[in-house]
Amino acid sequence: MLPALLLQLFIGGVSAAALTLQIQNPFDSIFGNQPWKHYPKPHPNPEKTIYETIVSDGRFTALTKAINFVGDDIIEVLNDASHSITFFAVPDTALHHGRDDSEGEIHPTYREDYGRLFDVALADSSYERRDLVSAFGDPTPDFASIISAIDSVSDYSVADDGDGDHDGDDDERKRRRKVIKYIVNAVLQYHVLPFEAKADGLLENNTYPTHLKVPHAMGGHHQRVRVSHKYKKHKVKTFLNHHSKIVVPDVQASNGYIHVINHPIIPPGPVFQELFLFQNYFSIFTSALQRTGLTNDLDLRYKWDDDSDEGHFEGSPAVTVFAVPNKAFAKLPKRLQWYLFSPFGTNTLRKLLEYHIVPGIVAHTDHIYNRTAEDKPEVVKRCTCPACAENALKKKHPHREPISAVQVTLDTRFTNHTLDWLVERNKLTFPGHGKHRRPDEYETNVYVNYHKIKMVDIVGLNGVIHVVDQILCPWHHDGDDDHHHHHGDRDDDGWEGWESWLPQLAAGPSS
Repeated sequence: MLPALLLQLFIGGVSAAALTLQIQNPFDSIFGNQPWKHYPKPHPNPEKTIYETIVSDGRFTALTKAINFVGDDIIEVLNDASHSITFFAVPDTALHHGRDDSEGEIHPTYREDYGRLFDVALADSSYERRDLVSAFGDPTPDFASIISAIDSVSDYSVADDGDGDHDGDDDERKRRRKVIKYIVNAVLQYHVLPFEAKADGLLENNTYPTHLKVPHAMGGHHQRVRVSHKYKKHKVKTFLNHHSKIVVPDVQASNGYIHVINHPIIPPGPVFQELFLFQNYFSIFTSALQRTGLTNDLDLRYKWDDDSDEGHFEGSPAVTVFAVPNKAFAKLPKRLQWYLFSPFGTNTLRKLLEYHIVPGIVAHTDHIYNRTAEDKPEVVKRCTCPACAENALKKKHPHREPISAVQVTLDTRFTNHTLDWLVERNKLTFPGHGKHRRPDEYETNVYVNYHKIKMVDIVGLNGVIHVVDQILCPWHHDGDDDHHHHHGDRDDDGWEGWESWLPQLAAGPSS
């Protein structure tokens, strides 16, 4: 398991490792002498490993530099012919885009998120925040700073003598080199999937495990990456964590596949920090969490003790949150809004928010991590009743093949109140033949308390975010198990006359 410090490398957001290439490499047919405007299908090279393919191509020099700087920790992963993997490779030309602005500075919006990730990453090591300044000149370095830092210690031998020390280096420089190595290794590990997959093999699920593991976050299990797709005519565009796009898929190597991407994959921060970044959408929700003292239930950070070189973790190592956007709060009656955010409604507001938080469980649509148990979610049979069949006919797709349906009862932060979680997955097949046939699609329909969720599987360092379009009310959820409810758009807003019942129902003791 990688030290938590590796988390840092995700932050930097860029794969940094490169290669020097010679004749007859599979990328020649991609790039040639042309600018990065066209991405022809490369010729596969099944005789070279992923590492050999990358380091032999002069258009991945930054990536090669990072890989070789880290050394065996990442080279053994990319060069192991006995295990098949998938690697997302960032070419030199892609490093001019993304979070780094034209000045090479990290965008202010991400600075706090980066800083928090570094804190968690450093926690399992003997390093402190001051070491980041020493190594990078900034406590929240961007990728350009990381590459420059590698250059600044490039005169050191890459090979270690067993304990990571390098003879002849003074203590400060050895410490600096170790910090840089930790961070770069973590970033690179996040660009590796521990299995072999072509691009079309990533269509079925929303999330996949990466090679990165961060102690204290989700029990040290694999950090996950979100994969989404846009379908246009007969082509599919695949995105990673919503921003990085696969521009050249399926470069075959002897131990798996390389997918060239147009931007480093940005690893997520803690769940609360991910929400806090998008104030245009979640400012009311995050403010309400702060107001009611629930921030720690979504956050994860390492707090240094004032009089010690050590510290302790604060927050939640695993959590699922059903986030409420600003528009959903705006749907509430005005008097109810005033009440919830007044001193008189704080207890009610807290209980409503607690009902949107599932502690100890990370419930993705395709993977569930339970911190305290190994229970598997219940796989339920698909409903074949007339109501369901009629609903399927309303869809425009000619053929919908059910794949699975998973139903789970989730215990929320609000004691003795649960959420019903249902995930239905279908394969959509379109008519036609040959190259003019539209590729198959996979759809995931997710319901919580019979309400369809529009945005799912936003990955976080310590959990997952699902966005609901209305506030879930625990006192409206009566446990009705009529399985047909999830097929409609049942209107449970039901806040009319709230003055006569809401304060009384919320008057019980806080959890």
